[in-house]
Amino acid sequence: MSTSPDAERIAAVAALVAKENIVCDGISIAGAQRDVAVLRTAAVDADRLAALSKGIKALGFRYVTIDLESVAANS
Repeated sequence: MSTSPDAERIAAVAALVAKENIVCDGISIAGAQRDVAVLRTAAVDADRLAALSKGIKALGFRYVTIDLESVAANS
């Protein structure tokens, strides 16, 4: 059984995030075009996440976002 394209893209984003040692509480895909990568993390390091955005966008995403509700829940 093969995995869904979304699952493969989420796994690829998770691998990029893990490679940079960014603790992530989860990753999801949003938007009508399935072109928004949503990262849930309590440790917001904008510079490190911005550096990753090029690699994440290379996976077919147009936008990379941080779920701020998740951040607020952990503060």
